[in-house]
Formats: sequence, C-alpha cells, structure tokens
Amino acid sequence: MADLATLQAELEALKSARRGGEHSVKYEGPKGSREVVFKSDKEMAAAIAATEAEIAALTGSSVVRTINVRNKGWS
Repeated sequence: MADLATLQAELEALKSARRGGEHSVKYEGPKGSREVVFKSDKEMAAAIAATEAEIAALTGSSVVRTINVRNKGWS
C-alpha cells in the first residue's frame, strides 16, 4: 500500500484526467514514473473509487457516495 501523499497525488491526477476527458494518467512517484491507460470512463471511475477507499482506510475515515435514482413514474 502506498503512503497518503502518493495516494492523494494519484487521486488528483485521476480526477484531473477524467475532467479533461482523457483516458490515460501519468504518475510520478518515488519508484519512478508510470502511465496507466483506461479503456473506458467506467474503468477510470472504478480506479478513483478504489483510490478513495485506500485513502479512507489510511486516514480512518469513510467514503461517502451519492447515488441518484430516477423514477420514470412507473407504478
């Protein structure tokens, strides 16, 4: 498991790339640099969620997710 600073930097890089519509992220870390290419936005969202969960585990907090459910009026 990575340290908190590394995870936070990776999370920011993931979020920034996703906001920009990119599907690849480059990480610069203590072990060198690496590039990850995601096949879809869904895969990138999963990586963001996993990184947030790792940060929560390190800090002892919880991850809050909001899920929007829409009803089309069916009874």
